[in-house]
Amino acid sequence: MALEARGPATGLWPAFERVPTLLLAPSAACAGVALSIVLAPELEGGYLLFPVAAAAIVSLVRGARAGTLTSVASFVLLAWAFHSAAGLAPPQTRPDLRLLFFAAVSIPVVAVSDGLRRTFRRVEQRRAAAAAREQEWAALATFGRRALATAGVEPLLADAVRTVGEALHADLARFVPAPEGGAGLPAAEWGSAPRTEHLRRVRAHVRLGTGRAAPCGTIEVYARGRLRFRVEEVRFLQTFATVVGAAIQHVQAQAHVQAKLEFSRAVTNHLAEGVCALDAAGRTTFVNPAAETLLGWSEAEILGRPFHEVVHPRRDGSEPFPITAALAPERMGEDQEDTFVRKDGAALTVAWRAAPIEAGGERQGTVVSFRDLTGALRARHAERLLAEAGRVLAETLDEGPTLARIARLIVPDMADWCMVVAVERSGELRRVAIEAADPARLEAARELLGNYPIDVGAAHGVGRVLRTGEPELLTDARGFIEEGERTAPYRRALLERIGGLTSFIGVPLRARGRLLGVLDFATSESGRRYGPEDLALALALAERCAFAIDNARLYREAREATAARDDVLSIVSHDLKNPIAAIKAGAGALARTAAPGSIQARVSHTLLRASDRMTRLVSDLVDLASLDAGRLSMQLQPIDAAEVAAEVVQALATVAEEEGVALRLEPLAGAAPALADRERMAQVLSNLVGNAIKATPDGGEIRVRVEARPRSALLLVADTGRGIAPEDLPHVFERYYRGSPARYAGQGLGLAIAKRIVDAHGGRIWVESEVGRGSTFAVEIPAPEGDTALAQHG
Repeated sequence: MALEARGPATGLWPAFERVPTLLLAPSAACAGVALSIVLAPELEGGYLLFPVAAAAIVSLVRGARAGTLTSVASFVLLAWAFHSAAGLAPPQTRPDLRLLFFAAVSIPVVAVSDGLRRTFRRVEQRRAAAAAREQEWAALATFGRRALATAGVEPLLADAVRTVGEALHADLARFVPAPEGGAGLPAAEWGSAPRTEHLRRVRAHVRLGTGRAAPCGTIEVYARGRLRFRVEEVRFLQTFATVVGAAIQHVQAQAHVQAKLEFSRAVTNHLAEGVCALDAAGRTTFVNPAAETLLGWSEAEILGRPFHEVVHPRRDGSEPFPITAALAPERMGEDQEDTFVRKDGAALTVAWRAAPIEAGGERQGTVVSFRDLTGALRARHAERLLAEAGRVLAETLDEGPTLARIARLIVPDMADWCMVVAVERSGELRRVAIEAADPARLEAARELLGNYPIDVGAAHGVGRVLRTGEPELLTDARGFIEEGERTAPYRRALLERIGGLTSFIGVPLRARGRLLGVLDFATSESGRRYGPEDLALALALAERCAFAIDNARLYREAREATAARDDVLSIVSHDLKNPIAAIKAGAGALARTAAPGSIQARVSHTLLRASDRMTRLVSDLVDLASLDAGRLSMQLQPIDAAEVAAEVVQALATVAEEEGVALRLEPLAGAAPALADRERMAQVLSNLVGNAIKATPDGGEIRVRVEARPRSALLLVADTGRGIAPEDLPHVFERYYRGSPARYAGQGLGLAIAKRIVDAHGGRIWVESEVGRGSTFAVEIPAPEGDTALAQHG
């Protein structure tokens, strides 16, 4: 077992290794022969085993020469023993045969033992060589890691010669700069040797760059007591020299980059953007003051640390450090967004860009510039929120549902709680909307709020905003309830129900100088704290909500006023019909009995015209109210617009004649089909012709013309009156408009009603006029599909 465990290279028995061969061999022979003499009676013929074993052991320990010497000594001693009085050989045996047998056995045993010794030594040498190579390459790897962190060439070379000397077990190792390529490189030496000419030497050239470059120096290793260096040691030295060359390049490049960074420091110190420089391994080598401020770290705390550990100290998802992938060469120069983590743990949203730092055509590092996007993102978020709020507020004029949707828009995007309180015209306070991020807490809060009125005298909250009309911001809402407040117990119970209060904002809802309510929102479980930017957003949102509330109330009031007007018109039209009918009947009877030209005839005629105007006015007011309410009844059917025009002209011919105006209908060959309500079209045309009669002076002329077009019927009413001023043209179809100052008789309802009726038919109405030359009103009504009208009126 000892032979297997230790092997011959280290000695089977160390004590025997130190014994001289001339002493060991005879001693082993004497021991073997002595054992043979002592044990011969018991072993009979096997006593020769001991001298043979002694020769084998000596051969295994010290080699074939020592084993052979032991065999010779044993042979001499055995010969002496056979022929002496020792009685080693029995009388019937021949001693010379025994000696020949011993010689024949011991010679191959010695040879075999020596072969085993050589085999064991080779195995052990291979083990030792493998262990040495492992130690050498481990030393090389360790040196490479240290070289990356070394700041100067001189300490790098000192570490290099020390490492190679220890790895190769040398007495002396040194770096000798080359006369040409090594200019500026210092010499380095490790170990000591008084005279190197008697030492075994091995050396390797150190080159900067590719293998064809001129050497910048030589690493020389000296060792005493060696015939030569192993091939593996030479190869290791050559590889080590290559690594040293690369390390020198790295250190020189780092120094070059550092010099550039020092120059850039003065340029970047006053930039608002953060700037960081990284070496090839991603460690931070430079930061400007803006980067220190944005990240919250000092320069001393950042330098030397991997950049991804500075900005991403926490792992996020499956990718441990997102910026590591973003710094890949193929993504250099891209504008990218990321969320960095400050020293205090706060998130910092940034826009950043990276660019390579190159020297000699090779990348030596990276420069990263970044700027804070928090303000821009906050503004972008505010714009989105306000735009969405504007869309919601514009969808309906119903105050309650609209404000409830606004509250849901704010929660949970901006708050954990939101409440809208409206101030009615009577001064009553009404909670219009309440929303919460936690539905379970919302129901409890609504129940509690429903049982208690709003405390206008409270030191903070909705009551304070209602009382002062000023916004309130509580970044830290721990003092939201003050001791001695009348409603303090109730408010504390409310805060317990909603999970406490972290931060609070309350803003007034104002429109046209009136306080319409309060919009307030708060945070609790999310832990968010509001600042001035949040207050500004709340004020902008409150402004939009206030205008929406005001518009909703104005719309509601307008609808109420319209309903009241319709009621009045209904009552008035109903109550006036009978008196007007009575006046008209009496005037008609008086006209029939009065003599022509008498006072009674003139009075009766005046009463009839006044009653007709009153009837038309009541009818116009009722029609206008019906149009506003969308209740104007119409029965669309194919009609002949020319027939309607002829009826209207015939009905108003007497009126035109009395005013001294010639009213003519231009003839039309055939029909002018239109899809319309016959009575409403007659009403429109009567309004246009009646207005023309009023606008045309005595002796003037009014011409009515109807044209049949492929898809419509066109009605034209042209007069020779005074015309319409250009500034009045855009307003002639507005209700109650009569020009400024009033240039036209009437109430200003006829044209407004005519336009509304034409619009309801899907047609259009317009006017062309020139002052002093008259006006032309045109009405275009769609024609029915097919030839229905033509068949009916053909």
